[in-house]
Formats: sequence, structure tokens, C-alpha cells
Amino acid sequence: MKKRGWITLLCAALLLGGLLAVALGQAPARLPGPAAAGEPLTLMVATDLHYLSPALTDGGAFFMQAVERGDGKLVEYMDQVTDVLADRALELKPDALILTGDLTLNGERQSLVDLAEKLQRVQDGGVPVLLLPGNHDIGSLFACRYEGDTAYLTTNISQGDFRELCAAFGPDRALAADEASFSYVYEAAEDLRLLFLDANAAGSRGKILPETLLWAVQQLKEAREAGAQVLSVTHQNVFPQSQALNKGYVIGNWQEVLALLREGGVRTNLSGHSHFLHRAEEDGFTDYCTEALSVTPLRYALLELDGARRVSYRTESLPLLQEEAAERFDACSRLKLEAAMAALEVPEGEAEAMLDYAVKLNRAYFTGELDGAAAKADPCWALWQTYGGGSFWLDYMESMIEEDA
Repeated sequence: MKKRGWITLLCAALLLGGLLAVALGQAPARLPGPAAAGEPLTLMVATDLHYLSPALTDGGAFFMQAVERGDGKLVEYMDQVTDVLADRALELKPDALILTGDLTLNGERQSLVDLAEKLQRVQDGGVPVLLLPGNHDIGSLFACRYEGDTAYLTTNISQGDFRELCAAFGPDRALAADEASFSYVYEAAEDLRLLFLDANAAGSRGKILPETLLWAVQQLKEAREAGAQVLSVTHQNVFPQSQALNKGYVIGNWQEVLALLREGGVRTNLSGHSHFLHRAEEDGFTDYCTEALSVTPLRYALLELDGARRVSYRTESLPLLQEEAAERFDACSRLKLEAAMAALEVPEGEAEAMLDYAVKLNRAYFTGELDGAAAKADPCWALWQTYGGGSFWLDYMESMIEEDA
């Protein structure tokens, strides 16, 4: 065969097999299969990104006013924050990046389209992305775009949209997937399976659907027969994380879900939704609630499992916008506190000290840095007890302090 013919055949083979792209450094990395039994694993966990597509806001005064009167999220920066999260995942190369829901601000389809592109970049770099929807993601009535001095309704995410746009992030590589929800089982290792339980399917109203519970029982049985341990993942908490923040924060039928998981041998759950960093433990079962990535201090978690599948959990902050995040969170707390304190009869000279104390206490609680004993010994706590009687904030702060005492 002439030399030209050999070159033609070689180029054709390279193109057909995708090898030319590999040689040029353009091909996606192959996603890893399950790790061997007993091999240590690292899972990177982030939650409550509340991502808003830049195409849905003009960044104007009306939009910023809405953000600044919210709950402390850095909405206008989340395009940048999620890029840095993706970069960090590609740098660390965990065995998986897990996102536990509330991917979008308020269920805007365009937000999920844009975010899926960022997550695909992570997978193309060889890091599996595994996710769940949150209560903000499917069927939202508040999906909006912001322009001028108005918010306009925009296309929201249907159940079908979520399946289509996110199938690559878990279900397509699952051992089993539930037909009624976005629940699935992922084999992280030969001896470890991840059970993702979706309480936010259309019509579920924050509960795990009955058919999904039956499906989960079967998955736990199969894992036990295969000699594999199971770690579960949810958006809402599996049981109350806080005395003050529990209504609406736990799965609607959490008692039933918790009993099912315990009976199936599950001892660790990963959740989000509450926006604060916390760990709840009861009778050998631990629910790690990771703080929202969208609020100070822009944290993600690293869950390390040793050969015996013992769990070690720690958090790290992304290296950007730390001052802005703290200022936003405190400013939003201050607005709410000022409104509440207007109804209290507080001497003018004491009000500012009480306000500063409560703002700092709230941030310390959300970031997992509260020192209950020190807070209780602060003279401002005595002021709140004297002048804050009957207010939500007094009860709220008291529950924080007693929880840490």
C-alpha cells in the first residue's frame, strides 16, 4: 500500500476511536469504576448552591435589593463560586463530588442548563458528579428573571427536565434507579454503596414517596446480600438538627425514613437544606448537615472513609469572597433583627449592643463556631433576657446557646 494510503487509514482509525482527541488533550477523562473493597475513599460534598444563570439577571438595583433582603446568599456571585468549586474538585480529584440539592435559586430551567455544563466539565475531568434535587429545584412557582425594576416569571424545571438535564450525574451510572423519583444507588466501591433518596419529586411535598420507600428497602436488602455497606444522601435532614430550626427542615416522613435506614444498616447520612453546619447523632446514626455553599464562609465538606469504612468529616472554604459573604450574612441578619427589636421596649443605649450580639451569635451558629458558654457569659445575653421576653429571637438564641452548652 502506498504511504499516502497508510496515512489515510491511520487518521480514520484515530478519528473513529477518539484517539486523536486524546492525543491532543481534548477528550474527556474516563470516569472510574467502583473502587476495590477496603480501598480508602474521599467524597467531596457541597449543597444549596442556589445558582442563578447570569442570563436571568441584569444585576440592577431591583435584583440587588431582593438579594440583600434575603437570607444571606451571595446570589450575584454564584456563577464565579461554582466555577471555583469545579476547579477545586478537579484539583482534589475526589472519588465523587456530591451535591445534595437546591442546585438552583428558585427552579429556573436556564439555571440548571448552565449549571449542568459546569458539572459536565468536572465529569470530563474524571470526577463523577452525583446529585439530588432540592425543594427549590422542581416545579417552583418562583422561577424568575430580573430586569429593570421587575421580576418576570421564567420557565421552571419540570420533573422531566430534571431527569433529562441531570441523568448523567448519577442515574446513568447507577446500580438501580427509582421510577417514581430521582432516587438511585451508586456503587462507590465493591463494599460501599451510596443511596440517594429524593424527597422533592413532583407532588412529594418534602416526603419520600411510599413507592420510593419500598424501592429503598429492596436496595438495602440487595446491598446487605452483596456484603456492601450503605451511606445515604438526602436534601432535607433525616432528623432534626436543631431545636430552633427543625420545622420544614426535616423530611416530612423522617421517622419512617430513619427507621428504614437503621433497619437497613445505614449509619451515616449526608444532607443540606438547613444552610448551617451541624451534625446530629442519635443511637449510632449520624446526619452530617453541610452548610450552604452560597452563604458565608462558602464551605464544602470532605468525607473520608478508611478501609473499614469509618467516616471522617471535615470542611474547607473556597478561597474567594470571604469578606463579602460574611458582610452579606450579617447585613441580612441585622435587617431581620432591627424589625424584631422595633417591637421591644429597649433603652436606646442598650439596643445597638443587643443587635451586634445577636448578629454575631447567629453567624457563629450557622458556621458551627458558636461557644455557648462564652455567649451565655456575655453581658449582652443578660440584656436580651431582660428586654427580649416573648420574642422569637430570644427563644431562638436560647436554643442555640443551650444546644452548645
